[in-house]
Amino acid sequence: MYDDHFALVEDTVEFFAPVATDAIAHLVAAYNAKRDAIIKLAQLLSGEYSQALGYFLQASDQRSEFLLRTLNVERTIESLDAEYWSKALALTDVMSIMPAARRKQWNEQIMRWRNERPDPNTPPLPTFTDSVVRDLIGDLLSKRPQLFAERIDGLFQSLSGGHLTNAPSGFSKRMILSGCFNEYGHVSNKSEFISDLRVVIAKFRGQVTEYRIDSTVVLRLAYKRRGEWIPVDGGAFRIRAYHVGTVHIEIHPEFAWRLNQALALLYPQAIPPQFRRRSTKPLKKHELLEVPLSFELRSLLGTVKHHERPTTIYCPQSRGEDRFWKQAEAILLSLGGEQIFKSMLFFSFDYDPLPVIQEIVVTGTLPDKVSHQFYPTNEVLARHAVDLLEARDEDEILEPSAGQGGLAELLPKEKVTCVEISKLHCVILRQKGYRHVFEADFLEWADARKGTFPRILMNPPHKDGQWKTHLRAAASLLSPGGRLVAILPASAMRAAILPAGFSLEWHGPFENQFDDTGVAVRLLVAVAPT
Repeated sequence: MYDDHFALVEDTVEFFAPVATDAIAHLVAAYNAKRDAIIKLAQLLSGEYSQALGYFLQASDQRSEFLLRTLNVERTIESLDAEYWSKALALTDVMSIMPAARRKQWNEQIMRWRNERPDPNTPPLPTFTDSVVRDLIGDLLSKRPQLFAERIDGLFQSLSGGHLTNAPSGFSKRMILSGCFNEYGHVSNKSEFISDLRVVIAKFRGQVTEYRIDSTVVLRLAYKRRGEWIPVDGGAFRIRAYHVGTVHIEIHPEFAWRLNQALALLYPQAIPPQFRRRSTKPLKKHELLEVPLSFELRSLLGTVKHHERPTTIYCPQSRGEDRFWKQAEAILLSLGGEQIFKSMLFFSFDYDPLPVIQEIVVTGTLPDKVSHQFYPTNEVLARHAVDLLEARDEDEILEPSAGQGGLAELLPKEKVTCVEISKLHCVILRQKGYRHVFEADFLEWADARKGTFPRILMNPPHKDGQWKTHLRAAASLLSPGGRLVAILPASAMRAAILPAGFSLEWHGPFENQFDDTGVAVRLLVAVAPT
């Protein structure tokens, strides 16, 4: 089950970022100016003016010997080198491509000047001159495919060798990582391999991201829901955690062959051709279309915390880039939140929303309104429908296509069975306290269902006449003499929609009952024959 709606970069050369070569000239010029200033200042303070400086320090109760000891020109220039090599590397995307071991080497060289006794095994940074910078950056740029393959190889080498499902010929569909959690369920540093996988796949999808994505939240959610497949980053891959500390990973077939193709750059003889091509086999049933969210937006949502009570949340960050902030506000509103302060992400809910927000951060998706046909029922129409249902205290009630519970919240939670295709909406329903929640396509669920309900309340999808098949499926689950109330298009009244013997009663039409639509609806009350 995967979302197949990817905007893929077909050629790996295309996803390497371009570099403005004139930017190097500007960097070197700025570096030289600062280096000259450092040398001149050191010469000035340690030369004929050093005695005069001593009087200034004496007047401010400072010791001149201490200041002069700090005038270590060599170490100061090393700190300048570190700053400008960091800037030079930032002009490229090589840090987001190279494997962790190479990044570690660069970071150790950049941080070397901070140690009074540097590690002799860590060489100093190269001299920051125009020719050296251009040669080294040019070399790194030319090696990007190699570095990218090394990063993928690092991920491949991290697989647990003791499992037969780890195919030696490359990335099989099922990968297994061991030691992801300790005995207490805490996430280990193996999360770095998940991070590497996410960055690599982001490159294939043409997404802009840092060289590291914090993946501890992904593993925490997987451990919390051990034994359950968790889709990550819009269906790019999914993971399932186990109590023993292992994590199973299934990569979308579109990415599995691409990973093998990159790996073949290092091991051309080890990866058979059939593992380096797009499979012609039909894929498994796909998930419905989802709305992809940027890593920046998810990072913002990931900072959200409880405030005093579980039903109130806020973002401790100050307001950042307006685009992401507005998107976060829209998402929290769509989850049923009420914004308390307009100047910040501060929302109140009628349930604990944090697990739902964490689900969004991990999966990277929201249910698409059109494909999921999610149009929440407004309260006035919902109450009218509930009144027509005439549910008794002992009645078990079914709500197909439950959404976020717009109808169900007016009914006793312990009596309602909710069926909902969206994983995220199922999390919301469970957080709201519904005990009987089934994540399923209602038509498939109804076909396999044994047993009936005396009461059914539904707002089926209206697009392309889907309401007809949903209504018939629901009617097949109605007990003899049972009562069904459905919110249907106003035009449904003209259609012969249920088998003979059903008593039908229509109410409406009701205009403009759903946000973002101008449709009119009617309420159908259908009573099954006894």
